[in-house]
Amino acid sequence: MGNLVSRVCIPLLHWFRLFGWAPSFFYLLYRFPLKGAAGVLFYYLILSRLRWWKRLVCWFTNAGFDPRFHFIDASAGTVDFTRSRYLVCAHPHGLYVDGALYSIVFQKAAFEANYPGLNYKGAGADQVSYLPLFREVFDGDKGKLIGVSKRELLEAFAEDPSVSIGMCPGGFSEAVFTDARNSVEYSYLKGRKGFIKLAIQAGVDIIPLYQFNVGKLYKTPRVWRGLRARLAQRFAIPMVIWSGWMGTSQPLDDTQVYTVLGPVFPASQYSLAELDKAHADYCAALQRLYDAHKAQFGMADVPLVFIGKDFHDNDVPSRVFRRLGVHTSHVIPGTEPHKQQLREIQMVKRHLRNQEAAAAQAAAARAAGKGDVNSDDE
Repeated sequence: MGNLVSRVCIPLLHWFRLFGWAPSFFYLLYRFPLKGAAGVLFYYLILSRLRWWKRLVCWFTNAGFDPRFHFIDASAGTVDFTRSRYLVCAHPHGLYVDGALYSIVFQKAAFEANYPGLNYKGAGADQVSYLPLFREVFDGDKGKLIGVSKRELLEAFAEDPSVSIGMCPGGFSEAVFTDARNSVEYSYLKGRKGFIKLAIQAGVDIIPLYQFNVGKLYKTPRVWRGLRARLAQRFAIPMVIWSGWMGTSQPLDDTQVYTVLGPVFPASQYSLAELDKAHADYCAALQRLYDAHKAQFGMADVPLVFIGKDFHDNDVPSRVFRRLGVHTSHVIPGTEPHKQQLREIQMVKRHLRNQEAAAAQAAAARAAGKGDVNSDDE
């Protein structure tokens, strides 16, 4: 009976948490315009600002998630919040920065217990601050969610000398590529240097957080992803529709979502003239962090591919539209940079296998040679 209840109640809870409240919200505004408007004003101006309400919402939205603390510190002792402050960057975005949500927001006490002196605030799109439930969850007890504009972030660092700020550089564009059926891990960092520039200007280092398996929580449409990612970036709107367990908003499987905290990246040691190098070095550091832990979480055969605005849509609807003269991508057909990167990865793997085979043959030849010498001595 308990299992049946959980199979019914938990999906309903997730459905309500992820915009399931919207139909009733708009119906009440339509049916009772004056009372509905008063209720909306009361919620935004008073209720959503109360700390006890925020805690209640966080407790409510946490129900149904795996209660274990899915966080691993792989920083090798380089993180010290008592002496330094950081820009904490989560990768990839997932549907709604799921790994950081599980490990930092829902497990706030356990996270803060591991890092004395931590003064952490989240930064996100302004739209999040106006969405019921999301507004409370991402604000938490720390106050208003910081906007992701350069001005707001630099002001936040300047106003509080101890604050560390968390953000997701991939943004809504990266969320478009969340899909449980992917055979590739996408990181929408190609050409995105704003967060590196911010860290250099603020004089802070970067802590990379890699959220393993967040892409397996939901299924999303696989058509026009490049186009939707560019539109999401331009209009700051998440251009994605998701589907979880049995078509509901319940994650397909959240038991394998782990957040790994990597070694500190010394962004403060670069100058603005070295922005391109800093960005390339950061991507290389993120690649090393991913490669070092992917096998641990069942992703050994899943390559990490950096993509950006030049992602080439090659799904059937995109090809049909291009044939009709309606181009859904500004990339020259056939270039497909993400596939080129995959081919390069495969070439490196083949080269390593060939090297291992040649080394094995050489060792066998040496062993055979020693055997011949011993037989001649006899």
